[in-house]
Amino acid sequence: MAVTSSTGTGATEGQVAGWLTPAEFSIIETVCDTFFPSLEPPAGSSEVVAAYYRRKASDLHVPMLVRNRLAMRMPKRRPNFANY
Repeated sequence: MAVTSSTGTGATEGQVAGWLTPAEFSIIETVCDTFFPSLEPPAGSSEVVAAYYRRKASDLHVPMLVRNRLAMRMPKRRPNFANY
């Protein structure tokens, strides 16, 4: 199974949201897409149902929500995030 990154998350000069590197954010994105992947819809599904099945976590910006939650939960630890 191939995992691709689909975010245009506004990473600026090596940082995502000012505290995660693109590589660190990519890990969060990959984990989210692993738990909530894009799936092939059941045969005969309507377009709406098919669109639902084909969305993965990163299509719904779940990695950004996780990043925001981490930022709220660990403000003092952000500089050392890679050590956890």
